[in-house]
Amino acid sequence: MTAESEGALSPRLRALGLVLFVTFARQLAAFADRWLGEPVASDGAFDAALLTLVQLVRIASIACLVAYVLARQGRKPGELWQRIQPSDLAWGLALSALALLPFAARDLLVYGAPGKWLTSELTARQLRTGTWIGTLGYAMLPELVLRPYVMAETLALGGGLMSVGAGTALGLAFYSTDRLNLVFSVTSELMFALTYARTRRAMPLFLGRWGFRLWVLLHARS
Repeated sequence: MTAESEGALSPRLRALGLVLFVTFARQLAAFADRWLGEPVASDGAFDAALLTLVQLVRIASIACLVAYVLARQGRKPGELWQRIQPSDLAWGLALSALALLPFAARDLLVYGAPGKWLTSELTARQLRTGTWIGTLGYAMLPELVLRPYVMAETLALGGGLMSVGAGTALGLAFYSTDRLNLVFSVTSELMFALTYARTRRAMPLFLGRWGFRLWVLLHARS
């Protein structure tokens, strides 16, 4: 790599680090509190409406930060994804199904039968107004903003394999998991990363994640 190309990549690397730091600052602070033995506040201690408002503010703030760092580089947010296309819906539905498959396989391997989240009757008991907003926020920030941005930057910095790996890692960091589900979560997040690598379109990611979350809520037990 020449000195000129290194100089061009350096601002992108710094900007990527800034966006990731701001995005995961809360998790880093919570990790530091645990390491120091300090109590960590739970979201359950706050009003649901307040948490929804905080979530919306966070989405807007990080989206503005990404737009800002792109503008500083003479780029536009539209570079991260192509325009909405009719096929986005089909891609999103297919992605929702593919992302659920690893967890269906988990149930078969661990419990010997599909879980009730897959086989129970549909119910709308969990779908209140706040829940609808929450499901949109659940998908909006990582799939419309962060994953496209992170994958585009790491593609420029290190190539396609690094880009897919970064997109998968971002999903794991954003949607926390446990040791039992780690392998299945990696497979599920890999589906999202590969979809963006193939299409360079963010809307299928958003629809796929939203459909994924909506399916689980529609099958939630009372």
